Amino acid sequence: MVSSQHFLGNLRIRTQHFVGASKWEHTAPDEITGFHQMRVAHQIYADDELKQVLVKGHAHGKATIWYKQVESVWKFAGIEPDIRWGEYDPDKIFEHPKE
Repeated sequence: MVSSQHFLGNLRIRTQHFVGASKWEHTAPDEITGFHQMRVAHQIYADDELKQVLVKGHAHGKATIWYKQVESVWKFAGIEPDIRWGEYDPDKIFEHPKE
């Protein structure tokens, strides 16, 4: 899903994630849940030169992220975004083109 051309696999989409306050809970010996305050900026560009912005969509809120330790390495196990408000057109960033 993440590598899809309709998601972050689109080379004309650029994102920037700012993490604010965070709280962590060790829920099992090999599991941690993180609660993170987020501000996420997205932009879609008109062409591969990335000179003209077509759509901006920024979101503010929090993300709950689950982490799992696999063979001594901590990995992402899931994410649940909770968007409180947006700037510009966040709903248009990952819109599927109409056929």
